[in-house]
Amino acid sequence: MIKHRFLISLQFLRNRLPLLHRNLVKKPSLWLKLLKIKAAYFLLIIFSLGNLCMKENQFEEALACYTKAIELSPNYAVYYCNRAAAYSRLNEHHKAIEDCHRALKIDPNYSKAYGRLGIAYSSLGEHAKAAAAYRKRLELDPTNENCQQNLNLTEERLGETRNAPSSGSGVGSGFDFGAVLNNPMMQNIAFQLLRDPHAQNVMADLFSSTFSGAPPSNANANVASPMADAATSNQNTPNGDHPPASSEQTTSQPNMDQFMRLGQQLAQQLRATNPQLVDQLRQNFQSSFSSPDATDSAP
Repeated sequence: MIKHRFLISLQFLRNRLPLLHRNLVKKPSLWLKLLKIKAAYFLLIIFSLGNLCMKENQFEEALACYTKAIELSPNYAVYYCNRAAAYSRLNEHHKAIEDCHRALKIDPNYSKAYGRLGIAYSSLGEHAKAAAAYRKRLELDPTNENCQQNLNLTEERLGETRNAPSSGSGVGSGFDFGAVLNNPMMQNIAFQLLRDPHAQNVMADLFSSTFSGAPPSNANANVASPMADAATSNQNTPNGDHPPASSEQTTSQPNMDQFMRLGQQLAQQLRATNPQLVDQLRQNFQSSFSSPDATDSAP
């Protein structure tokens, strides 16, 4: 399709050459104008071919066309801006940013260059710079709805980044601890868990073994106190044999073991990435569990 249109353009030039030749014989001064016209027309063909390649998702071919156009005429901002779009489609966002800046250096009021600059920054996760570029384009082109939508999305991402707890701490990448802690069901579970003396022993043992490097104590055996008591009461038969474990027994303890392993992994990650927070948590837990009235006091 693209090659066909290119051939049509070449045929158009061939059809016009006889007429130009007759005029040049009469007016030799037209030679200079002809050279300029041919150069400009050839440049237009290359640029248009690059646009066609972009529509056909042939981004590397479009990049080659825009680069050739820049070589022939390096003072047109639109060539750099379109090449920036090709770079963005090829995920070469740093080069896209460079071309956008080149375009803006030629034409500081070129609004489309600001828009594509914002897209490139957003693709790199630099949302603050992307938002600034979008705002600049909206100053020059206030009615651009697409740019306004991009700005809204970028500001939402900025808000999520600023409000995300433990951002940049490396703990649970992609995990929203704030949403979990603000969940009423999780708050109720945590409240009930902290009132259970067995759970308190588990948490104290977890923090002491993980943060101090000491091996865990036997507090884990009393994690699920009702089920653990039921299991231990039936462990020894009169003959000294162990009865087959029930379905509840086989499922409860492995789940708690998984919970303990997960908790230790999270605590180790927390210790490696934020030791100050670990020290604060350790002090809080030690002071809470050392107090005999800590388990009886309601929040």
